[in-house]
Amino acid sequence: VSGAAGSVGNLVGQFAKLAGCRVVGIAGSDEKCAWLRDELGFDAALNYKTEELIPAIQAACPGGVDIYWDNVGGDMLNNAVGCLAVGGRVVLCGAISLYSDFTHIPPISNWPIVAGNRATISGFNVTYHKDKFDHALSRIRLLIEQDKLILAHDVLNGFDQLPAALGRIYAGLNIGKQLVRIK
Repeated sequence: VSGAAGSVGNLVGQFAKLAGCRVVGIAGSDEKCAWLRDELGFDAALNYKTEELIPAIQAACPGGVDIYWDNVGGDMLNNAVGCLAVGGRVVLCGAISLYSDFTHIPPISNWPIVAGNRATISGFNVTYHKDKFDHALSRIRLLIEQDKLILAHDVLNGFDQLPAALGRIYAGLNIGKQLVRIK
């Protein structure tokens, strides 16, 4: 899971753990990686700012990556595609790396690996699954009540903190969902 300490990634990883998967998260600080492992129970966490990503992914997933949930895009997506297992799947959900710089959009150069490994790449947008919202919310509510799901919020206080909150998101400083409490 890329962007694993963010609002979507941390939940994806927790859902995967609850489903019995071995989960490896990718985040941008040692603090975030420790949180993923120690608090959320991820099996491994890679700091893309201090580790060479392809060897780190290969070490964490020696049989290759079966499912890669992408919240980042760009070079990170290309690196993960290069580590796919036979029959691997990529879920495209976000593109954090592109949100503040649309001038450098690196192409995926690892297409031969996708073809050679019979891998698939597909997009995910939660709004396409509105018919499942009620069922999902009831299941998520139950997981929260059973203390099986951790909801992480990074909260700033005051309307005047909106620019700072947005800056924290783009700088990768938040853990979990970035919120601003307005009173």
